[in-house]
Amino acid sequence: MIFGLILLSGCDWGGDMTDDNTPNISKGWQNEVVDDDGWVGIDASIALSADGTPHITYYDQSNEDLKHAWLQGGSWQTETIDSDGDVGEESGVAVDSDGTIYVSYVSASTGAAKFAENTGDSWAISEIEQDDQHHTVGTSIALDQNEDPVVVYSFERGPAGLDYDSDEGDDLDLDIGPDNDLVGGIKYARRDGASWDTEVIAKEGQDPYLALAADDSAHVCYRSGDNDTSQRASYAHGTAGNWQTGIVDTQTQAGGDCGIGVGSDNVVHIAYHDFQKGAIKYAKKNGDWELSEIDDNSGDQEGVRLAVDHDNLPHVVYANDESEKLIHVMPETEDSWRYENVDRMGIPSIAIDADNRPHVAYGNTADDGPVMKTDDGDEREILKYAVRD
Repeated sequence: MIFGLILLSGCDWGGDMTDDNTPNISKGWQNEVVDDDGWVGIDASIALSADGTPHITYYDQSNEDLKHAWLQGGSWQTETIDSDGDVGEESGVAVDSDGTIYVSYVSASTGAAKFAENTGDSWAISEIEQDDQHHTVGTSIALDQNEDPVVVYSFERGPAGLDYDSDEGDDLDLDIGPDNDLVGGIKYARRDGASWDTEVIAKEGQDPYLALAADDSAHVCYRSGDNDTSQRASYAHGTAGNWQTGIVDTQTQAGGDCGIGVGSDNVVHIAYHDFQKGAIKYAKKNGDWELSEIDDNSGDQEGVRLAVDHDNLPHVVYANDESEKLIHVMPETEDSWRYENVDRMGIPSIAIDADNRPHVAYGNTADDGPVMKTDDGDEREILKYAVRD
């Protein structure tokens, strides 16, 4: 099954708005604000409990904290999980059958890969790993068949706490370490009692996302390469001590910002962003990779995620920078996609419930005109949630 780029008639695909300047949302989607207290909703991640309750973790940029939101009695509740320094970026969340919540995330202050577990009335905070020579820049989490947490995370050479996009990082030699040592890459961590067993699964890479198959083999999509012209959408898979890596799409330059899922049939699905072309692409691995395009005019906005439903069909959500919309896509037929407008664009996360309904959490900067504003007139982001009936 290879899905081509086919825009279906009747889909609201352009950048149009209704008369009151609200997004023209596709039928069936319900949207609501979860948290609008300051600049919140950064790096939102969503998971569903056994009863279908959505749990969202996200970064509160105003306070530099990790927060958690959940739906209870028809209204959203929020709490701060961790406020020790600048913490909470790049979080991932998972919920087991007993309702225990597990969160992986980054401490920008220390560079550590951190872990939080809800033990009922409180959160237990710990570190997966802290290395003074490297800093963690991304995490993703999943639960294995025993409901034990598994985490992948990316790391880069250099101390924590610096702005690597500013003059602070200009004099750092981040690409070549002393004695040609490991300068960064992707790590895999599995909890063993009170400690974590960690290992490198790729010697370069950023922005990893994890899915586990029914046999607990790990499947990771990530962005490899060291500059804008050599970066590729890449893939690692295996089990502890036995890993294979490769490039998903050799034609994609600056490919990355991906989503991944594995069906019960063990077929691997990846969606990823071709920043150079401005396209959203899809790859399906059932033997060899089968490649196609979902959208060839999405702009350069980050934000694409994927989940597989109980019928083994992929659901993709992504931000379309050209139309300023958040799009949900799933197969309509064996050779076409069904497109739906979820809201104005935002960086999304997606989970699928037992009834195959997609739930999406996302930061949103365009809910009241072009952007949300603080009292001082600055832009800000809020956390939103959408579900399809």
